[in-house]
Amino acid sequence: SAVAMDITIIAHRRELCAHMEGRFQACMVLCGAGDAMGYRCGRWEFMMSGPAIHEQFREEFGGDVAKIRLGPTWPVSDDTVMSIATAEAMNKAGEGFEMDTVMAHLVREYIACTEDMGGRAPGPTTMMGIARLRRGLSWKDVEYSRTGGGCGGSMRAMPIGLRYAGASADQRRCLVAVGIESGRLTHAHPTGYMGSLVSALFTAFAVEGLPVVLWGSHFLEHVLPLCEEYLSPQPDWDIIGQGVAAFAEKWRIYLKLRGISGSDASQVPQFPDAYGVLERDQYYTSLSYDGWGGASGDDSVIISYDALLGSAGDWSELVKRGVLHGGDNDSTGAIAGAWFGAIYGLAGVPKANIEHLEKRDKLETLGSQLYKLYQNEAKTN
Repeated sequence: SAVAMDITIIAHRRELCAHMEGRFQACMVLCGAGDAMGYRCGRWEFMMSGPAIHEQFREEFGGDVAKIRLGPTWPVSDDTVMSIATAEAMNKAGEGFEMDTVMAHLVREYIACTEDMGGRAPGPTTMMGIARLRRGLSWKDVEYSRTGGGCGGSMRAMPIGLRYAGASADQRRCLVAVGIESGRLTHAHPTGYMGSLVSALFTAFAVEGLPVVLWGSHFLEHVLPLCEEYLSPQPDWDIIGQGVAAFAEKWRIYLKLRGISGSDASQVPQFPDAYGVLERDQYYTSLSYDGWGGASGDDSVIISYDALLGSAGDWSELVKRGVLHGGDNDSTGAIAGAWFGAIYGLAGVPKANIEHLEKRDKLETLGSQLYKLYQNEAKTN
């Protein structure tokens, strides 16, 4: 009967909603898990050698990701604390869009989160940037910085993608503005804040169901022009434009290397025959600014994307590629983990990795709140 059909449709919709809410929660939770694993209280983040990390991984955990038990003695780093601050700001800004309101909440939350940085190794550029905000610097007055190209913006921007997911022109422009400006608060070189933008954008792509293999080309073709449109009226566009062009070129080179420059969803990424721990370390280092792969706005998102492509939906493989390497692995772990969660939820994620994860309840709650905002936005668009 029609009534029975209506009940079936309603039940299916509820199931889909529950599944999507789970992906929002997983995005936040796996940001924390990837971050904590890479950080390991500074032991693995600053080891600088993938082979040495993997040797410890084999000796202590038998090379099994499922045996990594995260908890109070294996806490999250500054990456998760700042991702939480970003999510708090998105939720507090609420529905609708008013740039000054959003930025005021981001500034407030970033200042507040510095109280929770003990033993979490926050980056000096981030802390100096927040100190300027604390002294009253407006987000509109942050000036170009020659040295602000680090990954401090990209490691915390994923919740922006959850908030502004949705392929409408308005949503995309909101995402571009907040993705850029959230990063620029502390990292005012285009490499830094374009990394922040891509971190948020790829999270939105995950929610929207865009095939992973198309994320890079979609960014270059459809979103890069919006970034240039947003940034070009600024007085220092000459120098900013060069930085944006260099960031885009790095992506073009990467996509060509992997054979995924086109817009065909059936493209298969091409990896070298020999692409083990050592070879990945060498490649990640080649992408880096000063030898620490993943520490900049550009290589942090490229390495995270490379790991996501190579893992093909397998959490353990994502960890081995995107977390257990000799670069800035808590940052790539946070980013890649968040993207994985936004696509797959907690599918295949071992209980030990998340059951006692520090701040898990908070991360889940923030994911649910962001989902409600996303759901309400979808109804009005």
